Amino acid sequence: MSRADGVRFSRDLYRNNEMVAGALERRSLSVVGADLRIIPMPNVKVLSRADKRFDQVWAREFIDQAEAVMSEWSEDPRNLCDAEGHHQFGGMMLMAHHNLIGPEGECGGIIRTSYERKERYNAKFATFLEIIDPARIGQPPELAGNPDVIDGRRLDEWGRMIGFYASVSYPGENRRGQPALRYEYVPRETAFGRPVGFHWFRKWRGGVQRGVTDIVRSLRKTQMLDRFDEAVISAAIVNAIYSLYVKSDLDPKTVKEMMSSISEDPEAFIDEYRVNFYDENEIFADGQRVAVLPRGDDLKMEAINRSADSPEAMRRTFQRDVSMSLGTSYATATNDHSDANYSSERSGMLREWRGFLAERKLFAQHVAALPYGAVIEEAIAEGMIDMPRNFPDFDEYRAAYTACEVSGPTMGHIDPEKEAKAHRINVELGERTLTSIGRDNGISMRDSVDELANEIEYFRSKNLLHPYELRMIEAQKGLAAGKPEDGADNTDTGEDPQPDSTEEDANAR
Repeated sequence: MSRADGVRFSRDLYRNNEMVAGALERRSLSVVGADLRIIPMPNVKVLSRADKRFDQVWAREFIDQAEAVMSEWSEDPRNLCDAEGHHQFGGMMLMAHHNLIGPEGECGGIIRTSYERKERYNAKFATFLEIIDPARIGQPPELAGNPDVIDGRRLDEWGRMIGFYASVSYPGENRRGQPALRYEYVPRETAFGRPVGFHWFRKWRGGVQRGVTDIVRSLRKTQMLDRFDEAVISAAIVNAIYSLYVKSDLDPKTVKEMMSSISEDPEAFIDEYRVNFYDENEIFADGQRVAVLPRGDDLKMEAINRSADSPEAMRRTFQRDVSMSLGTSYATATNDHSDANYSSERSGMLREWRGFLAERKLFAQHVAALPYGAVIEEAIAEGMIDMPRNFPDFDEYRAAYTACEVSGPTMGHIDPEKEAKAHRINVELGERTLTSIGRDNGISMRDSVDELANEIEYFRSKNLLHPYELRMIEAQKGLAAGKPEDGADNTDTGEDPQPDSTEEDANAR
């Protein structure tokens, strides 16, 4: 099967199979969500080697400014960060990821810069992002057979993509008066390293130039499941329609005696008699006519057996195979948690989210971080971010200046109390930081601390005590009295517990 055939069959399956479409939708909402947050993380170790002024104090100031700049660009209610003006940054990332795991199996975009557009819309930034349909990336006819351009991707001598060709519009479409198959060359980056175009997909072998969707692996199983469902439905329909026939218990001798005095054809006479009888005796039940038979006739109903005694069990088997091929669990793909318990549910969620977090990491590195780097570059060039005099060249240390992490949807809490205690223990032992925990929970530690400080200040202005302050006071009193804090477990020494002295005295008496 060629890639074009795989894409075509996958599109058809995605449009017509509710389980496949729903599973991929929930996968995108789990990996990216509607509000993917960029967390600036400048590489202080690298920058401090070039200039000693770049320390942790500078890093905190830079992070605050970079977060403000990115928030202003990505959360603009006018949606000027989107070339089409339809989404904010989070919505564009969700759409790009949906393309990545959808029928195309890849995503693409163009980071554009237009000062004319900035002036026209009175925008603050000249940088904006265009998410393109991967179907637009293709080989221009005039470059057919060019060894440096494969499937629309221009490569250098080492196989690195240095740009791609994208059609201005779809075949058969005449948008903005442009020819339907006019191709635009989009470089991967400018001469000084600013990102421009990206075309990314997951690849498991070297030299692969186009993405292949996971839906292809489920084509055979879903077709079998569809045929099975059709067979079950057909059996149910036949079960609802019963075969009716009239059975007479009159023996031939009695019939002959009844017909001996009739000069007409006996068979014609009987047929006419029955028709007249049924017409004269009409009985209806729930709007349906009930046949009333002459004396001696009997009505027999025979139901047709179904093709399978337990279609639900077989259907679940197919659904489990399909969900595995789509990279989700059976419960996520079908929303069926009827046969799950706490242990199996948590184990399945941990395995599933390990894959989701890895997928988010890769997507952030190759897609989400690129527009962030372009925005930070413009912000530094336009003076939106304060930088020390004669700071190291941005182009040379681009990766260090624009390093970032992402924060997205969380797995959720099955037992919030236990997980909160586990986070607390990890922080006290130094194994984790509040920043990393906040990132896993989809929140910013800095924003949370600022919000908490504002709440405490507001409570004080009303002569009230904030619950956080009350907790701290109780903890200090407990430490002063030598008592363990709430929730602290006594250390198990491995020795047998000593009996209570009162109990010993009672036993002795």
